[in-house]
Amino acid sequence: MTRHPAVLPAVALGGLLLAGYVVTLRRHNAELARERDAAAAASLLATETRDFLVNLFQAADPYGPADAERGRSITVLEALRLGRDRLDERLATQPELRAALLTAIGEVLENLDQAEEAIVTLNQAIALRTELGDTSSAELQRDLEVLGSAYLTMGEPDSARSLFERELRLARAQRPPDPVRLSAALTVNGMLRARADPVEALPFNVAAVDAARAVGGTTLAEALRKLADTYRSVGRLPESEAAAREALALFRQEEGDSTIRTGFALHTLGQTLAESRQFAEAGLLLDWSLAVLDRRLGRQNTLTVQMRSNLGVFHTIAGEFGRAETILREIL
Repeated sequence: MTRHPAVLPAVALGGLLLAGYVVTLRRHNAELARERDAAAAASLLATETRDFLVNLFQAADPYGPADAERGRSITVLEALRLGRDRLDERLATQPELRAALLTAIGEVLENLDQAEEAIVTLNQAIALRTELGDTSSAELQRDLEVLGSAYLTMGEPDSARSLFERELRLARAQRPPDPVRLSAALTVNGMLRARADPVEALPFNVAAVDAARAVGGTTLAEALRKLADTYRSVGRLPESEAAAREALALFRQEEGDSTIRTGFALHTLGQTLAESRQFAEAGLLLDWSLAVLDRRLGRQNTLTVQMRSNLGVFHTIAGEFGRAETILREIL
């Protein structure tokens, strides 16, 4: 048998390459398996959350059908409280699901102006996540943000600031970074500081826009709108106008001309143009904004009433006294 010395190293090298490929393939398959497991767990959690909430709200619609267990009709708010009270009993062995539901219930309570109950519920969610070893997830960061908002509603800005700053530390430390969460955390910290000193808020708003440019869309649009508000508050009207125009263009592109957020963006740009004494365009934008928010929120909504009052004042300053009188009469 003839030996080919040059072939042996090649065969050996081929074996090493094959072995390396097999190891790499095994690692890749293991990573895929972990990703599948994580995706399956997330899907299961979402399904279980949905099923629990569907079952809960079967007894709470606007027309008040009876609750099978309590024998009487209940409101959505009562259903939320009932669901929260049932969590420990029904989900004793599913702490992740309990935390997710506490978060959902707490956020809805905060949106319904039940800040005190929201604080209790969200603190329970955060405590449960901490017990599970969660010290940095996006869900925890969201809990901190909503809890901070509830504390603001309760008139406790120091508690809110502590939570917002913790949220921002987590968002900055996250690897890989989540630009959506980072931008949101920077924005809310900027908003809190703007209450006392808009100049202090400005670096947070600028950083929020920088972070949001990685994802664009409405995340960037909202960060730009907040930046425009802050620029206007510190008298930097050209920068405010540029940011507000970009925000409005993005909202119109992403959501259309008649959403609540587009209405807010119209109002932001209108305010900036009014302060720049560009009255003609400002009036058109402010009228448009009010029309959108009237349709979406209703004419009796506190926010739309305030915007209508502001619009009347604007037309007075612009010398359009007839239009101002008409608008102010609508309020009365």
